[in-house]
Amino acid sequence: MTGVRENKDIYHGCTSKAYKAYQCFRITLYIVLLILVAFVIKDCASPSVRDDANGSEMVGSTEDSTISSFEDLLDAIEWVESRGDANAVGDNGKAVGCMQIWKSYVDDCNRIHNMSCNALMVRHPAYKYSDRLSRDLSRSMASLYMIYYWERTQSATNMFEFMARIHNGGPDGYKSPDTEKYWLKIKDYLDKL
Repeated sequence: MTGVRENKDIYHGCTSKAYKAYQCFRITLYIVLLILVAFVIKDCASPSVRDDANGSEMVGSTEDSTISSFEDLLDAIEWVESRGDANAVGDNGKAVGCMQIWKSYVDDCNRIHNMSCNALMVRHPAYKYSDRLSRDLSRSMASLYMIYYWERTQSATNMFEFMARIHNGGPDGYKSPDTEKYWLKIKDYLDKL
């Protein structure tokens, strides 16, 4: 033997390259599943839960993570960030689009995306800075970002609170007291649905 030892990961005995490919596959699968679930919930022909008193649709309590869909969370973030304005610019020009995404957020999304592409030996940016002006691509970036960091931590707190606070404060935003006020704005929007 040449003395070169294969780098084995503790997890399932996989090589670190195989483990990264596996992790990237899991992230991609979570994103696809959440998007599919959101579309199924949104477009489902089955009747929704109705409040007996006035017939209005109920979404459940944000305290126990029974928000009706991930799409509702994205809608709430979009509303709080920009009132739905895809051309909004804030934070002294640093935050752009309906989700008010910074360049560093785009860079992080591309890093996450490239991890999933490594298994295919493809390395290219999934997103450009100009994509922040697209509502669909902004929501796609936010989904990728929030799900990726939530999966890494699997916080015991409300999943949607955790995700919203990460969107607002970065990967460790869920720990910051500064993002609590942001969550209350998101929760207020969701409670009105």
